[in-house]
Amino acid sequence: YAAGFIFMRRMGSAALTATGPVLNVLPFGVRLDAAESLPALAQRLAGQMKKMRRHQRYDAEQIVRDSGRAAGAEPLFGPVLNVKI
Repeated sequence: YAAGFIFMRRMGSAALTATGPVLNVLPFGVRLDAAESLPALAQRLAGQMKKMRRHQRYDAEQIVRDSGRAAGAEPLFGPVLNVKI
């Protein structure tokens, strides 16, 4: 399952002083294990988000092209998550 996760597309002080929002939504793969505790799941997902941050400028449209998918054929992600970390 993949949710969409919103990133600011700006890093460092540029993100703090931006005059307007420039956002990007990336697919965020979520695998659930019934045996995994909630704190362990949260820790695993936080680590995954940290790794994704370096790719926050990678447009979703480019991901579709690079993956060889036909535009609009299948959604890249489901619900979109907007969490401030």
